[in-house]
Amino acid sequence: MKKVILKFATAAVFLTSSSSLYASTSNGVICTGTKPEYRNSVLKCSTTSTKTYTLGSMCPPINWPLNIVMNSRGRDTCSAVISGNRVPSAKTPPLPGYPSVNRFKRVVSNSRVDKFVAKVTKKNYKHPRGKRYTHSARKGVTCSRGYSPRYTRGRLSCKKTTVKQATCDIGWRLEVRPNRDSSSRKDVCIMRTPLGVVTGKYTIPSGTTGVAGIPTRYGWRLITRSGRDRWEKVKYKYPVAAR
Repeated sequence: MKKVILKFATAAVFLTSSSSLYASTSNGVICTGTKPEYRNSVLKCSTTSTKTYTLGSMCPPINWPLNIVMNSRGRDTCSAVISGNRVPSAKTPPLPGYPSVNRFKRVVSNSRVDKFVAKVTKKNYKHPRGKRYTHSARKGVTCSRGYSPRYTRGRLSCKKTTVKQATCDIGWRLEVRPNRDSSSRKDVCIMRTPLGVVTGKYTIPSGTTGVAGIPTRYGWRLITRSGRDRWEKVKYKYPVAAR
């Protein structure tokens, strides 16, 4: 029984830690273990890798009648046996896929034959953590139209804020309360009936109805003001593939 409980607990911890990587739209996505690059509202994550290519040292083909001898002391040189003419050694031909010859630099050895070295740094793009993406990581991610980007230390989130004035359903009239005391700070909806004035429990955002109930239940937040109140709704969305 203890083993079963232990396995269940281990699985729960794994699921919890894994889900933290794909937490919520408000957290957005983040470059982890990579270098963030944020430019023109596009976030890219990358690492760099350097590959070293090496060519040997050889005597160039010279139209000399006799043999050519390489001198490997210090900077390699090639000499004709009889004439004594001396020229610097040359690079061995590069293999297919190697960088261009002019990128190779001579590395002088006092005890061995020189070598020519070229280092090529490559940028490897990766997707940010927080959401699964299938597009090319080289494109990066950005916010959809209508959403404002918020970038901080390699993290990008997308936020859309909708603000609407407070109003009332049909049959009700909005009463703006500019002079508010501590007990009554919100605008109210009132309805006059033969039995007297009825005061509603809440206002609603303009363009909506009160059928769904109090707006705070579906994401709206009331902002009380000295003038007409406002309702604000904040929506987050994960960044999408950049074009």
